[in-house]
Amino acid sequence: MIDLTFGRRPDFILVDGVTDPHSGSIAALWLRENGGYGVFASSDGIILLKRSFEGTPSFYVPIKWTLDQSNLTIQGGRVLQDSGAASGASLYHSANSITPEFWVGPSGPLILPPGRYNLTLNLKTGTVFKGDIILVSLRAANGTEALSTFKIGGISSSESWTSFTFDFPLQHAESVWLNASSATSGVDIYLNFIQLVQLTYLSP
Repeated sequence: MIDLTFGRRPDFILVDGVTDPHSGSIAALWLRENGGYGVFASSDGIILLKRSFEGTPSFYVPIKWTLDQSNLTIQGGRVLQDSGAASGASLYHSANSITPEFWVGPSGPLILPPGRYNLTLNLKTGTVFKGDIILVSLRAANGTEALSTFKIGGISSSESWTSFTFDFPLQHAESVWLNASSATSGVDIYLNFIQLVQLTYLSP
């Protein structure tokens, strides 16, 4: 249906990545492969594209989303009640886990307009630890292409949450997943939240 509809090259295409993220993901992948459309307007994961449009959007609200244990898909971790966490619970990965996978998220793919983004992860470890703690991969929603990879390391502590911030660009509207795995089997890891903030818009 996507090929049939988009193949007619309509003047406008509305991609709703909020109420129907899976269809939005299919649409974003089609647009990535076929091109010919620019972002005319964008707000909160809903993108209006216009054929042959190359300018700055006439309207857009920068993305600012928070992900936590309530909207991440748990793989090798589990949820723990935690009064110190922002939501009252944290996502926990045990040092003794038989799998390095931690979480993939969110439960549906994120539909992001072109732009430069900040990705912040807030976490702590069971003991003070030096070295890589988590590997995070930002992947296109078909899962086959890694757009960016982040290594989270340094010294963390069970006494306080530590924030790690990375920035990355997207030159086109993309449908993405965030995958995380433990980089070590020697420490318990607790995730408080992830924040994704759009800093600027980028023209394709």
